[in-house]
Amino acid sequence: MLLKKYFLFLTVTSVTSYNFNFNFNNILENGQKAILNLKNNFLSNDLNCPRDLLSCKSTSADPCCSPKLGVVVLALQWDLKFGPKNEFTIHGLWPNNCDGSFGPRDGCDKTRSVERIADTVFSYDRQVYDQMKKYWPSNRGDDDYFWTHEWNKHGTCVTTLNPKCYGENSFKKGQDIVEYFNTTLALRNKFNLFDALARHNIFPNTPKTPNSLYTLQQFKQAIKAEFGHEPNVRCIGNRLMEIFLYFNVKNKDEYVMIPAAGKDTCRKIRYSVRN
Repeated sequence: MLLKKYFLFLTVTSVTSYNFNFNFNNILENGQKAILNLKNNFLSNDLNCPRDLLSCKSTSADPCCSPKLGVVVLALQWDLKFGPKNEFTIHGLWPNNCDGSFGPRDGCDKTRSVERIADTVFSYDRQVYDQMKKYWPSNRGDDDYFWTHEWNKHGTCVTTLNPKCYGENSFKKGQDIVEYFNTTLALRNKFNLFDALARHNIFPNTPKTPNSLYTLQQFKQAIKAEFGHEPNVRCIGNRLMEIFLYFNVKNKDEYVMIPAAGKDTCRKIRYSVRN
């Protein structure tokens, strides 16, 4: 593959049926992006990991082979003031318990908590940092605080990113952090909600647009048609706020979409044009 120094190409595997198994080799995002290397270096445990291991299917699986918190939520948001005009932005990637309940409120590993994510990512991979600035902005204006919170609370719960899961002497400080954010960016690109909805004639509009409110089922059915399962759709009043996609994880880093476990909070949906 031809590598361009200042453009990012994210790569994906082909999709078959309704199993969107995600490996991080070749996602192409809108033609021009910087390279994100998404493969984790799980060298130490590779020989011991069963093939086709799916999270939540075995309680005895090595947490380096399969995430201990095996239901993962990709939370994408529609904020009217932040992010590209025609793109959903990221709230987070959240490992949850296999029964669908939330993971620990205060993270899973205090020894891996950090104070300033932005510095770590910037120094390790400027291209990942630039993508985070674009697609993972804080709606309160402090990106670093937001990212740090997401890593400390959620990223430290991804057991397959534990430094001990990497090959001997192959782990570099900050690598687990960058791979967590990198994976989330790639999933956002893979499951592009704006484009998916547009293919079903669901576009942002204004209150003056005739029949401007969409139904919950229009959103859920459009996303199911594109990705195989319905999402969880969340609103404040009738204003669209977030869409949650649920996954199990296969072979440590392949994301397989599953039915949503959360409750919808929308009836009619106002999908407003971004400012």
